[in-house]
Parts: sequence; C-alpha cells; structure tokens
Amino acid sequence: YRQMGSYEAALADFDRAIELDEKYAGAIASRGETYRQMGSYAAALADLKQAITFDEAPYHLENLADLYDDLDEWEQVLATYARIQEIASGNPYAYNNLGLKLMARELYEEALAAFQCRIEMEPETAVSANLAVTAIHIIRGQNELARDYLDRAADLLSSQAGRDLKDASAYDYDVAQYSLYSNREDVLERWHNWLSQYHHTEKEIGEEIDFLQRLAAAPQPPLAAAAVLELLNETNSN
Repeated sequence: YRQMGSYEAALADFDRAIELDEKYAGAIASRGETYRQMGSYAAALADLKQAITFDEAPYHLENLADLYDDLDEWEQVLATYARIQEIASGNPYAYNNLGLKLMARELYEEALAAFQCRIEMEPETAVSANLAVTAIHIIRGQNELARDYLDRAADLLSSQAGRDLKDASAYDYDVAQYSLYSNREDVLERWHNWLSQYHHTEKEIGEEIDFLQRLAAAPQPPLAAAAVLELLNETNSN
C-alpha cells in the first residue's frame, strides 16, 4: 500500500501486525517510514527509535538517518551513520548512501572519502560510487578525473549488461540517472517522474532536482558518458 501512496491502508496493515507482535521491528520501522513519507515526523521518529531498540539493523538505522536529514538535524545524521559503521563495518551501501547525503550538502571532500571506502569494499559492484565521483569531478570542472571514473563505471556497466539496474541496485540506477545525461531536460523530467513513482518526499525530490540543475550548469561531461548512457538505456529496455 505504501508504495502505491495508500498511506492510511498501509498504516492499518502495520498496526495489525504490531498488535500481533508488539516487538515486530520490521512493521514498526515500516510504519515509521510511512509516517515520514506523510510528513508526520514526530510519529515517524517515535516508531523508528522504537524499532531499533528491538532490532538495530542497518536498514532501520538508515531510515532514521533519512528522517534526521528531513528534519535538518545533520549531526544526528552523521551520528547514525557512525553507528551503522560500528555494527556493520563491511556494509558498502552505508558508505554509498552517506556519500550521497554529503554530496547533496556540497561536502565534496567528505563525499569523495565515503565513496572511496565503498569502492574499495566491493570494486566489482561499485557502479554507483564511480558515477557519483564522476559527477563531483564534473561539478568541479575536473574533466580528466571525471573521465577516469566514468570509464571505470562504463567497464562495470559493460560487465552487467542485461541486468535490470532498478531491481539489481537502486542506488546504481539513481546515480546513473543524474550523473549521465545527454538531453538534460529529459533527464530532469525522467528523474522527477521516477522519484515520484517511488514516493520520495517532496523535500527529497527538491534536493535531487536541485542537484541535477547544478550538474546541468557544470561543463559538458566527457564523451564517454554517451556510451554509458546508451548502454544504460539498452539495459533498462530489456
């Protein structure tokens, strides 16, 4: 129900599940995430904090970090990611997601460090991180560095031909959409529609659209981007 935007129905389902098991962390966290998407931040915070008392899973903590980001409580965002790294130091996606949040705040040096950690952990799957680093270098006008990381991403994408990136790695697909572009207006529209489809909050959509517009104002990316974009489009159409 939540993915379809039927929030009240989703809340009713989660309430029933929690009535059967009041310590069901997954249902409590999902209810909290539903409240977050509805903009009911106080209820969301209560649920997400309760969920991690029963199960301090990294994905529950990441939901909490997203909420703190919505509330512009940046120190809490960093503290939550520090906790994720304590209990799941081998989780590359936490570094990837932290890098994206740092990137959105234009903290590029810190973002590069987070993405580098992600790349070193699983270099063979680091499409998203390589593309994000490409985007940072494009914004900075460092096209030679951008070309290097874009070529790495192209090699990884070539080895993954035939995969549905949206299913296999939402983060890879996310960053590919805003890091690789030829017709910039088309990408802006596609990105907004994709975020809306998955019911991101208006704040999240605004942040990503703002990032896209800043990226569009940067120098034209290396020509290798066209080849990666073509491969991505082919992969998504399969």
